[in-house]
Amino acid sequence: MEKTIGWDQITLDNAQIISRDDQEIILESARDGGGFTFSCEGFSAYNYLVCDMELLESHSQPFYLYFWKTEVNKAKPDNQNPFDFRVLSGIQPYLPVTWSFDFKLLDSQSLFPYRTPGRQKMVIAGKRSSIKEMKTVSFQIKESYHPVRMKLKHLRLTTETPAYQTPPVKLMDEMGQYMPKTWPGKQTSIQEMIQNIKSMADASEAYDNRFAQDNWSGWGGWKDKKLTEGSGYFATFHDGRRFWLTDPDGYAFFSIGPDCIGGDRNTRTDVMEHVLSWIPDDHEFPEAITTNDQMSQGQSYKLIDYPMINLIRTFGDQWKEKWQKMTANRLRGWGFNTVGNWTELDFCKQSRLPYVIPLDRFKKFPGTSRTIFRDFPDVFDPAYKQQAALFADGLKQFIDDPYLIGYFLCNEPNWAFEEGLNLGAELLAQDEPLVSKKNLIVFLQERYQQIEALNQAWQTAFTSFDDLLQPQKQPVKSESPQETDLLDFMEIMIREYVTVPSAACKAVDPNHLNLGMRWSWIHNPRQVAGWENYDVFSINCYSFDPRPAVDSVVKAGVNLPVIIGEFHHGALDGATSATGIRGVKTQAERGRAYRYYVEQGASHPNLVGCHYFDYNDQSAIGRFDGENYNIGFVDACQQPYQEMVDAALATAAVLYPVADGKQKAFDDLPEEIPSIFY
Repeated sequence: MEKTIGWDQITLDNAQIISRDDQEIILESARDGGGFTFSCEGFSAYNYLVCDMELLESHSQPFYLYFWKTEVNKAKPDNQNPFDFRVLSGIQPYLPVTWSFDFKLLDSQSLFPYRTPGRQKMVIAGKRSSIKEMKTVSFQIKESYHPVRMKLKHLRLTTETPAYQTPPVKLMDEMGQYMPKTWPGKQTSIQEMIQNIKSMADASEAYDNRFAQDNWSGWGGWKDKKLTEGSGYFATFHDGRRFWLTDPDGYAFFSIGPDCIGGDRNTRTDVMEHVLSWIPDDHEFPEAITTNDQMSQGQSYKLIDYPMINLIRTFGDQWKEKWQKMTANRLRGWGFNTVGNWTELDFCKQSRLPYVIPLDRFKKFPGTSRTIFRDFPDVFDPAYKQQAALFADGLKQFIDDPYLIGYFLCNEPNWAFEEGLNLGAELLAQDEPLVSKKNLIVFLQERYQQIEALNQAWQTAFTSFDDLLQPQKQPVKSESPQETDLLDFMEIMIREYVTVPSAACKAVDPNHLNLGMRWSWIHNPRQVAGWENYDVFSINCYSFDPRPAVDSVVKAGVNLPVIIGEFHHGALDGATSATGIRGVKTQAERGRAYRYYVEQGASHPNLVGCHYFDYNDQSAIGRFDGENYNIGFVDACQQPYQEMVDAALATAAVLYPVADGKQKAFDDLPEEIPSIFY
């Protein structure tokens, strides 16, 4: 069953229709974004909102779908008109796409939903809801550095999964390069690429087992500042003015380096096969082809690693050994002392460089069969402690490795993306037999003693505390005693969430640093509960200046060194059509942004490291989830962005004097442009 939504049913906001017929319009948004609003009346009889789209620009473009539970006239949300639910997504230029939104996703339990043919990533924000509750929906093109044009055709509702168009528009060549663009370093043939990679490998030998900086220790620490006698492992230290890491020999250590070396460069082919000019046979380059038959994000998928194929073409059977040596030498020569998260473990071991690991890659982060919201487990269920013990076993292979700085417990818990989330309220609304709900009732009994006292505070009419075992789905009134009680219990749950796996890990491996959970950001002071279990507190921080984010950790009461697990800046003159989470105009501006971020960060007394995401550009047509950002130090053919390399070297030369307060940090802040990310 299908129902067309006529273009005469929409209300424009900050946009104009520059061409139209019965089914198709060309919409142009203003530079600061714009779109249109329409009613959700009748939506509950259908399962999908669908529209055929084509972006009429030379770069990728993000856009939003906003839902409201009330009737609104203004499409663009603001503080006076906040949305109830938001979808962020995007599409490639030059490629017609059938874009759809599955109304099941309004339950908000999937932060990054499954990918469909042609489109890029999708990200969900909002509390648990349903299409029956929604009154208004808005389509909004994200702000850009110019007005954005998009062709929209046949806006409709369907009950069945739509048929996705897959026109043969070739966007990626046989080397994994984006075909519509040129950039310095783009290779014109496979043979040219092979010769260039071999030459770069030869040049890297100058930094075989030595850093470019003469005053760095063998670990990358600062030989001018010895803080301890050294424990044989990395540790933390406060010198009276600031926190430091110390290397195994006791020298001051500030950790810098890229993430995902050898990873995050695959191309998702099962949903993008129609845009590839060449697809290898499964038996031609088997090492570079991954088929995930297990369900992930609601679907299985196929990945091809074109950069790996390029290395195999260059070095043959010895590609891995030669790539590892070349890349480790490059890191030393480019001014890095750390191998960042999600790097291939064999590279970490062979590089003879300090490294960090995501522990949840080796053993699944502890969970329970029933969750409270997204991936937040039933933390008082005995199964959580049992799973934590299994999780900690993943450290056994690392116990005696002096190159391991430490381990991240997990990365960006999905539940913590939801600002204003009250996990206590989510728990109260559950109809599952959760152990944590029984603990909540005990908590409330201890706080109120009598059900009458709770009823008076909450303005309820429960006959006993056991009534709370039934799902309580009524909205919690803001700034009420009920909200405070549930937030207080949320803090208790978060502390348990942190304490249980941390204790299990420290029991298995007392030698290495617990680097925390790599929070996406801190938006609620209660979120840091249990910080005492970490050795280092970790956040990911996508900005131009990391100091305010570190300040937010300190203001939340955390008295620990802080490490930043991810940051990046991208530009549109590189090898892909999207900037990433922070955008600048050129590669030279990317280099300035890197210097400003790292050096200003190093000047903060709590920051002890920041890791750049990524070493490689992402696939120009999208990795597994659709990210396709120009964020690497190298492109798909191992060609470096020289401006980034030069910036990294310049920062490495002054890193330790800046951190020690003896030299001023780089302060030439580049201009930010509206970023292209999803």
